[in-house]
Amino acid sequence: MMNKGVKKIPNILSISRIILSPVMLAVADRPPVLAALILLIGLSDLADGFIARRYHCRSVSGARLDSLGDWIFFGMTGIVFCTKYESLVSEHIWELAAIVTVRSLSLCTARYRFGRFLSIHTLGNKLTVVLVFATMLFIVCESEVNEIILKMVLATALLPAVDEYLIILTSEEIDLDRRSFFTGKTNKKRS
Repeated sequence: MMNKGVKKIPNILSISRIILSPVMLAVADRPPVLAALILLIGLSDLADGFIARRYHCRSVSGARLDSLGDWIFFGMTGIVFCTKYESLVSEHIWELAAIVTVRSLSLCTARYRFGRFLSIHTLGNKLTVVLVFATMLFIVCESEVNEIILKMVLATALLPAVDEYLIILTSEEIDLDRRSFFTGKTNKKRS
């Protein structure tokens, strides 16, 4: 029998992301501290999903908490980058606007179709999170990034956004752990 405390760890990690994300605003002028905080938040994001799957303690409420933590983190990161890395953001405003637009359409469509905001844990979304965390760390530590790499990361972030939007548009029921629109329907039902 599994310790009940282990089942709470993924939610505790998600809550820690929610609490730590606004702290980035306070440490934005200190790149080493900001980088450490981004790394800590990123590792907590990886750990909560791994623990939930490994110890079979996934839940709809846990998935929602994880998504909320992701949205708060990326919102706070957006504020930090718009204020501290303004030129980099302005150089890529159209790519960023496309990503935010598709993600917003996805959220609003989910709210309309399923009665709640949701994010699907597709493989593309997971890859995007890893690439975005790594890119943010590099930018914070080095104050610049190769233009080609940055464009590839932004394109990689847009494709899973479109993939998730297609799932939300076409699914009768939502599987929060669906791998991709292109994998077809799964047997798992979560709504």
